[in-house]
Amino acid sequence: MDSDADMIKDPQILRAAQVLMDQHGENSMVRAAHVADKLEDQGDIEGSLAWRRIIEVIDDLTRGRRDGDPID
Repeated sequence: MDSDADMIKDPQILRAAQVLMDQHGENSMVRAAHVADKLEDQGDIEGSLAWRRIIEVIDDLTRGRRDGDPID
């Protein structure tokens, strides 16, 4: 699996995480987990893994970030 730094460097994963955070705020991880679970249930393992990487990036981006601070 990719390292945390590689996931954040992946522009598509990073952008998806940022958009989700903008749209869903503190519920972004829950929303991403819901999508990942649904894709896995449908047999789309690659799609589910991509969404799980998005969850990890959201976690990395929000760790230590104060409310109202911008997402770079």
